[in-house]
Amino acid sequence: MIQKLSHATVYVLDQDRALAFYRDKLGFEVRTDMTMGSFRWLTVAPKSQPDLELVLMPVAASPMLDEARAATLKELVAKGTFGVGVFETADVNGDYAELSAKGVEFAYPPAERPYGIETVVKDSEGNWFSLTQRRGQVGIGASLGHVTAGPGADPQWMLDQADRAMYSGKLATRPRPGLRLLAPLPLAEG
Repeated sequence: MIQKLSHATVYVLDQDRALAFYRDKLGFEVRTDMTMGSFRWLTVAPKSQPDLELVLMPVAASPMLDEARAATLKELVAKGTFGVGVFETADVNGDYAELSAKGVEFAYPPAERPYGIETVVKDSEGNWFSLTQRRGQVGIGASLGHVTAGPGADPQWMLDQADRAMYSGKLATRPRPGLRLLAPLPLAEG
């Protein structure tokens, strides 16, 4: 039986431009970049997610897509028609600030939603992705890195680690991608 989804297709108008966006702006790594005849198989993914690759698929006529449908698909991609998926982050506000500074386009600033904090980011080709920080995740901030722990972790220990990092001068200039708090921190009373 089927075990998991390993690849998802993101239609692009220019593979090199898309590659520069996902690699240089979002910080994704290139998993595969190979040419088979005139076809280029190009995949990228977040560094912290080894089991899923995004195929940056050029819109072109192929055995599965005739000329008319390829032209229609190109037009739809260029118009920004498609909401392709959801990128999860531990610090949507920090990522929004960093990516905005790199010139990445957003539909709106991060906003509270029933499921967490969300913004919508547009890639270089016109595809839209939700960028979401789920409820229960705590983003320490882009300048402080992230504190990560699983269920049952001691929240005070996690805060102490963040304090030590802050006062030792050993702060990450960028949060480590893919790390997230897996259990909510309880708020201290009184």
